[in-house]
Amino acid sequence: MRTPFKTKRSRRYAVAIAMVLLAACSDDGGRATSGASVGSAGGTAGTGSMTTGTSASGSSGTGTSATGTSSSTSGSAGTSGGSGDSGGSTGGGPTLPVCWQTCAVAADCALMNAGEEFDADNYACEDGLCVYQGCNDDQECKTFLPSRICHQAQGASFATCTEPCQTAQDCAAASQGTMASNWTCDGGGCVWLGCGGDSECPMGFVCRDSTQALFPEQTGVPGCVPECTVPADCDLGGGVLYDEDNYMCIEGGCAWSGCNSTAECSAGRVCQ
Repeated sequence: MRTPFKTKRSRRYAVAIAMVLLAACSDDGGRATSGASVGSAGGTAGTGSMTTGTSASGSSGTGTSATGTSSSTSGSAGTSGGSGDSGGSTGGGPTLPVCWQTCAVAADCALMNAGEEFDADNYACEDGLCVYQGCNDDQECKTFLPSRICHQAQGASFATCTEPCQTAQDCAAASQGTMASNWTCDGGGCVWLGCGGDSECPMGFVCRDSTQALFPEQTGVPGCVPECTVPADCDLGGGVLYDEDNYMCIEGGCAWSGCNSTAECSAGRVCQ
């Protein structure tokens, strides 16, 4: 069996869980989680994950987000899983091999139709790879929802777009289908904590921390992932980056284990 991850030197990578709504078009953001998570209204826009890291508020509607630049806002939980290449990953410890956008200059990293927080001035081109640097100000966050703010959560290495708040209930009110227990209000900005149990997931899905499943020494943000008995159960038709050989079935839940080669990535991206 192939090893689904490798150890990398600590470096700053762009996220999250992603935008999950941007999953079909972006993959230069954060760390890859279990690619098949149901988007339970939380984008991972944190330092290090679609799993680990500080999440921003996000409408993770399509689940399989392996794109880290997740900084979308409110939305209901999704039930599918399936498109988009992966993002990068952060921090010390083992990380998943994911599809990185290649670049010569930061302008190569800008995402079309993704909002001002994904322009050239939000990226750095490091060693030929796009690394997301976060939003720069509140105005960048208002492309799709004028209420959003640019907020750097405690422990995060860069700022992301999220909803403003005074309490966690404000976050739930801004994100349909979620509860206050799924959020924390961190310094005036909503931060996604993940699902609180299987009962919060759609039928056929279970709540799992896929980061911890793959890397027991780490803790991530739990999300709703497909139930499984074998990896083949995790293939929901999301393409070569999300078929049977990209998953592990751990404790009855699908955990996305990364890309196998650059051939699985879309044009202009490499598996590292």
